[in-house]
Amino acid sequence: MMMMICVNEAIYPVNPLSNFGSERTYVRITNFVGLNNDVKIECRDNKSRGQVNVPPFRTYEFNFKTKVEAFGGTIFRCHFQWMNGTKQVDYYDYEIYNQHKTDNRLNCWVLKVEGPCYCDCKDEKCDYSKCRKWPNKN
Repeated sequence: MMMMICVNEAIYPVNPLSNFGSERTYVRITNFVGLNNDVKIECRDNKSRGQVNVPPFRTYEFNFKTKVEAFGGTIFRCHFQWMNGTKQVDYYDYEIYNQHKTDNRLNCWVLKVEGPCYCDCKDEKCDYSKCRKWPNKN
């Protein structure tokens, strides 16, 4: 009887399309730019999630449903802005999430003056050493 149930489930799935795009992905961005530097963050896919001001060593988090990959997948870019020591404003734009490049559902980032550092939030041994240089300023 158990074998028959398994065969039936394989032949007649409940609804193979019901889970497409339903998984939520989480992004956490922490400000390690400096003791006195708030970071303004604006993240967007096809629309803006609004601008937030993140104080030093504080975190901004958001989540979203991923798209069906056959229809282009999900990409999030974030714009970062802060004052450097000379009171000049630094602007950077960075692709914070690309569905084609990662399958992690929990994505943690630390922002440093030198560039963003990535971790899989589930990795307890992560030391944020996977850092990248900021791209050219916008």
